[in-house]
Amino acid sequence: MLEVLLYALPAYIANGAPTVFGGKIPIDLNKKINGEPIFGKNKTWKGFAAGVIGGSLTGCIVFNDVIYGTLLGFLAMIGDLIGSFLKRRLKIKPGKTFFPLDQTDFMLTSLIGINLKYKLTISAVILLLVFTIAIHLLASAIGIKLKLKSSL
Repeated sequence: MLEVLLYALPAYIANGAPTVFGGKIPIDLNKKINGEPIFGKNKTWKGFAAGVIGGSLTGCIVFNDVIYGTLLGFLAMIGDLIGSFLKRRLKIKPGKTFFPLDQTDFMLTSLIGINLKYKLTISAVILLLVFTIAIHLLASAIGIKLKLKSSL
């Protein structure tokens, strides 16, 4: 089971990279749907790129497979955007937590790419989702302490 966590590593790195390397220009360029942001100010082009690059580098270093890493980085960022889009439709403000979507959105889309390299079983999917929630809460707590994040 630890092997499946290794295969998810590019997605985990991709998901954390925008917190450290995020930028200023929002992906939605401050456009709105029915008065609500499409994604919100915290989803930036620089953050998206940082996620994809983080996944790429991790795939290259860990698996000698930049394509796998890039795919997982991209899927993780798409999942994060989908989660933000859904939160805006539910009128949850950017930066506010919506459990468990915030903790799992990136992994739900990344499962598609992970399954290409590691044939996932139901128990592996459950392990990934439980571990993802736990690691996300821990990383968020650290991010709050370091003043990189404002909420879990």
